[in-house]
Amino acid sequence: VVLLASVMMPVFMPWMKVTIPRPSAAPPTVRITWIDLPGVTTPTAPRPVRPESVAPPDISIAAPAHRGDWRSWAIGLYLVVSGAMLLRLLAGLALMWHVVRVARRPQGQAMEGDIRMSEIVTVPVTFASTILLPVGSGAWSARKLGAALLHERSHVRHRDFHVLLLASIHRALFWFSPFAWWLFFRLGELAEAVSDDAAIAGLGGDRVG
Repeated sequence: VVLLASVMMPVFMPWMKVTIPRPSAAPPTVRITWIDLPGVTTPTAPRPVRPESVAPPDISIAAPAHRGDWRSWAIGLYLVVSGAMLLRLLAGLALMWHVVRVARRPQGQAMEGDIRMSEIVTVPVTFASTILLPVGSGAWSARKLGAALLHERSHVRHRDFHVLLLASIHRALFWFSPFAWWLFFRLGELAEAVSDDAAIAGLGGDRVG
């Protein structure tokens, strides 16, 4: 719930803004005083313009040119880091998809779910709903193999791959927030703890070394 709310924050931002009206400043007034001086002013001298018809002077001050520079640098830094993290995530997904494609299904063993053997992985891993086992797992004992499958099936059942994928996207978009990094690692720790409990419960409560 926390992860979904964090990802949806940019969508809800337009409705969460608070607008504080700025009080309009009164335009500056210009007072003109006309004094007739004997011997100086003449009847034919032009009369002054009435104060009501004088437009207020333009007192607007141009913003310093360097004000927008730091914003451009900040936006550029955000896009570079976020883009690099998203590209890294896409590259990892593409690599794992290739690993799943070339992995082979175990021969002569009836196993529940999509389980494949790979020469690339060294420990059991889950990609989407596919469980990848190392080639050496064929020599494992039935108890060790059963514990590994119980652990990985718990990841598949709880859709931990999709949750952590969403957490990775959230971390890439909000990389500047320590909360995004904490949430990603915390969700991973919880997924591993739940899967360990499932493996222990499936083996009758005994821990497996």
